[in-house]
Amino acid sequence: MLGYKLLYLASLITFTFGALAFSVLTFFYFCGGHRAGRDSSQSGVFPVFTLVCAASFLMNLLLWILAAQNPDSLFATVLGTGLQIVTGFLPPLIFHLLFLEEAIYLPMRHLWRWLLPAFYAISALIAFAHGFNDAGLLSIGQPEAFDILPVMILGAAGILGLLVQLLSRRSLSDVERRHRRWNVILLLLTLCIALLTWFKPTPWVGVLPDYLVLGFFCVILF
Repeated sequence: MLGYKLLYLASLITFTFGALAFSVLTFFYFCGGHRAGRDSSQSGVFPVFTLVCAASFLMNLLLWILAAQNPDSLFATVLGTGLQIVTGFLPPLIFHLLFLEEAIYLPMRHLWRWLLPAFYAISALIAFAHGFNDAGLLSIGQPEAFDILPVMILGAAGILGLLVQLLSRRSLSDVERRHRRWNVILLLLTLCIALLTWFKPTPWVGVLPDYLVLGFFCVILF
């Protein structure tokens, strides 16, 4: 019982902080005309990433509040479905941001440019199917196996991001080298969290991707 209360408190603090931070930044990016990201190559994608993060944290916060009041309501079901769909776009967005930093320095650039939309399409398909399945709008023969697919997408984002970092031929300054080092650390953590979620899907492991998103946001922004 104590562990559950600590998990609830940690999640509530994380979701509240994330919802406030990303909502404020989304307002500035879309209403204040501020340039987003570390460089101009990310200026179109970073505000979208911020918006999706804001929606994800807000939905998570509302669901945790509803869980203590009326978890079986229609609103909770719709919100849960929406959350599955929204969070399904986070892995390809993270990969997209990392790809844009290194795009012109990668070998076989045409292959990567085809891979990016394909990864978006697969992620979107899995996100919608997973959300509709949880809402009972889609019948899946093996739901347990189907639940693994979002974890695989998260792991795929980690692998693709690492390949982009390792294959890039960009000459780095000391600051850029530190930035890449942090990217590699976060991508390795992404793989670890994906494996943990796959082999040991506990409630504590379930909140780790939220902290990971905050980590990517801080590294990409600063």
